[in-house]
Amino acid sequence: MTNRVPRRRLINTHTQLSTPQQKAADAALRALLASEGEDAVTRVYANAVADARLERFYAETERFVGGPIELDDREHSHLHRLGEDSGRCSQDCDVYRVIGRLGDHQKRWRCGEKFVLITTDDYDLRWEDLQRLVDYCRDHGYEAVASARNSYYFPAAAIQVRVAPAGTQQAMWDRELPSPWPASAPDAPRPSER
Repeated sequence: MTNRVPRRRLINTHTQLSTPQQKAADAALRALLASEGEDAVTRVYANAVADARLERFYAETERFVGGPIELDDREHSHLHRLGEDSGRCSQDCDVYRVIGRLGDHQKRWRCGEKFVLITTDDYDLRWEDLQRLVDYCRDHGYEAVASARNSYYFPAAAIQVRVAPAGTQQAMWDRELPSPWPASAPDAPRPSER
């Protein structure tokens, strides 16, 4: 028999139920889990929250870019067009030749004629994929943010990656990024120096 780590040490405390409605939903989901399996429970949760996540995505992104956004279905829009006017690329275009597809379920977004954002919704992110994306963003002045909290494509199963011009993501999604060490202790050793 294996020694198991207690649940309270492995599962976030936010999973604690506090209202009768939450307890009833938990009981219903546990019954669904027993009869149809984990995939069914994940699909029910995803269906319940997908519309709210999509509306939040539209509201936050449109507030940042200053206007309505829409899918950019033009054949050749890509990272080099982020924040620029539209137009065809030269023969030297490297969006597919160098980096290949950015990820699963890739969508390109524009505000008017400006290409402002790429989103992907991936089930898995391999080290090689992440390294290629980080290198490409660094070389071209973009940044990528990956979050399990933002996917509207398949909540609870997909990780959304957003690629935008460098310096725009914190403002776009209105959150503060944690500092790696306290500003009050500038001489404190960084985590990598300990």
